[in-house]
Amino acid sequence: MPKKSNSRASQGSGTIRQRKDGTWEARYTLGRDPGTGKQIQKSIYGKTEAEVRKKLTSTLHQIDDGMYIEPIKMTVGQWLDEWLLTYKADLTEGTRTKYRADIETNIKPYLGSVKLQALNAHQIQKMLNGLKTNHSRKSLVCVKSVLHTALQQAFINGFIAYNPCDKVTVPKGENAKKEINPLTQKQIDDFLAACRGSEYENLFRVALFTGMREGEIMGLQWRNIDFENGVITIDHQLKRTKSAEYYFDETKTHEIRKIKPAPAVMKILSQQKKLQAERRLRAGDLWNEGDFPGLVFTNEFGKHYGKNTMLHNVQKLAERIGVHGFRFHDLRHTFAVSSILAGDDIYTISKTLGHSNIKITLDTYSHYTDDLRNKASLNMEAFMQGLANL
Repeated sequence: MPKKSNSRASQGSGTIRQRKDGTWEARYTLGRDPGTGKQIQKSIYGKTEAEVRKKLTSTLHQIDDGMYIEPIKMTVGQWLDEWLLTYKADLTEGTRTKYRADIETNIKPYLGSVKLQALNAHQIQKMLNGLKTNHSRKSLVCVKSVLHTALQQAFINGFIAYNPCDKVTVPKGENAKKEINPLTQKQIDDFLAACRGSEYENLFRVALFTGMREGEIMGLQWRNIDFENGVITIDHQLKRTKSAEYYFDETKTHEIRKIKPAPAVMKILSQQKKLQAERRLRAGDLWNEGDFPGLVFTNEFGKHYGKNTMLHNVQKLAERIGVHGFRFHDLRHTFAVSSILAGDDIYTISKTLGHSNIKITLDTYSHYTDDLRNKASLNMEAFMQGLANL
């Protein structure tokens, strides 16, 4: 016969009893329903009286401390779906696609079936450690960011007592860092000569001397150019879906930045404005800007350039000067390295490039910043040797 018990918990707000099947149940009161005035009672179950009493004591302490979270059956996977649908409904298509890819490919296979309230930092850490074999650290940071943001909303909603992502560190990742291939000073000069007279001359020149990302320069509009103050505002980019459809999206870091390029860049943009006006006049009724009005860089009929077109033409020009395998992104690397070698401070370079933090800039261009530090050391040495009273 099961042992009969109906003992009151030590705090006086819960009771414990043994059920007919031999398991144990503790009941506790959460207060009263504001609509009916009846007590709200919940139950905790366990195999032994000691187990149930321990759970009850913990629960009552949480209630007293204001830390109580009502149990829910939702899994991490179910919450991520709900979070994306309800709390991220205003995301742009590109950002939503990135979030969904991280959720489906990286998070759900590891944590999707885990109960939301049972998720802990150790499980998340194991997930990130497992992903590092085929992900860069940058990718792991993005995965953690998506999960952290979703769990923070769960915390705000009262579904979890704390955000376990707060206690997790991102491993370095084991992917080899992609080698950057900036142009040398002579190659820059040769590239500019090769560009002369090309349809893409102004586009490549602006990219080379601003460090703008490919999508940012493709989507640059005249409204973003402040000729009076010599400032370019970068607040969006032109992106392409897998089905080769283009759309405006937020910047990569979801932030708006303002850059103040060299005056020569603003002169190039003035030339581009004049050139575009001439093209528009020649095209007449054939001029068609489609869904992307006011773009700075368009073809002779007002249409935006495509990613493949940009890549093909920058590679063709680079090959003329003996540089093979060149990418559009290497124009951005060339700008960054040129700025470093010119002595610009890293913080300003990082802000101009639109990096989310300065560490990315330092990591990406560590070889060149090391050279710069060595040069600074030698400069200080020369200065000190010139002091009479050293």
